[in-house]
Amino acid sequence: MTEFLEQQQEERETRQAANAKAEEKAEKQAELCKKLRARLKFLASVSTFYNINDQGERVYVNEAENTRIREDFREKVRSTCGND
Repeated sequence: MTEFLEQQQEERETRQAANAKAEEKAEKQAELCKKLRARLKFLASVSTFYNINDQGERVYVNEAENTRIREDFREKVRSTCGND
């Protein structure tokens, strides 16, 4: 009987550890999605993007590249966080 109770206790502890790990993972995912969505909102407010060249100067990208950057990031958010 004692062996049965010990086995039940072990199984309960294993389930609790797995649940805690899953909950921690879900919290980290939610925080990541919150940051990604905030960044996506920021990118929508930026009129144009630029790169820094070898001389340290800003080189602005064209409108097609602006659109591609926004779409790529939007897709990253979708694939990471879903559509909600």
